Amino acid sequence: MKFPILFSILMLSVAATIPAMAACNDPPGPIVDWSSCNMTGANLTGRDLTNATLFNTNLTGANLTGATLNFATLINANLSGATLTNANLYGADMLNVNLTSASLYGANLSTARMPYATLRYATLTNADLTDVNLYGADMSNAIMTRATLLSTNLSESILRNANLTGANMDGAILRDADMSGANLTGAYLGYADLYDATLSGATWTDGRICLDGSIRNCN
Repeated sequence: MKFPILFSILMLSVAATIPAMAACNDPPGPIVDWSSCNMTGANLTGRDLTNATLFNTNLTGANLTGATLNFATLINANLSGATLTNANLYGADMLNVNLTSASLYGANLSTARMPYATLRYATLTNADLTDVNLYGADMSNAIMTRATLLSTNLSESILRNANLTGANMDGAILRDADMSGANLTGAYLGYADLYDATLSGATWTDGRICLDGSIRNCN
């Protein structure tokens, strides 16, 4: 009789060490775990997903207009083509997130962690990216007009042909960033760190076109 009892105790111990699997059918709400779930095209307008776990989640084309994702985990998540207009993503962990062609008009991304994120052709007009870590991110052709990038880390990021017209980039870190062809008309770069940043063909804040080979300064 001892063996069945010991076996049961062992199985309970093992079960206790296995993390709970994401329940893809769970309703949206704070701390929901949708890791690796397919939520393509989901309508999550205005939903509260604070502290949600969306690791490797497919949210392609999802509607997250006005949604709250503060402190959510979106590592490796796919939000290409998603709508996040006026969404709140304060402090979200978005390492390697895919936001290609996503709409983040007026979104709050302040203090989010987004190294190596892909934001090609994304719209970030009027978005708040204060203190966001975008190290190594690809923001080619992104529309960032009037965006707030105070003290944002854009080191080694790709900003080729990005539209930064009227953006506030005071204190932004742009070391080794590729800003070739970017439009910086009317942008504010006070205290920005442009060490070794590539500015070939960029439109400078005063409307000048930077010469090929311009590094750090618009020549």
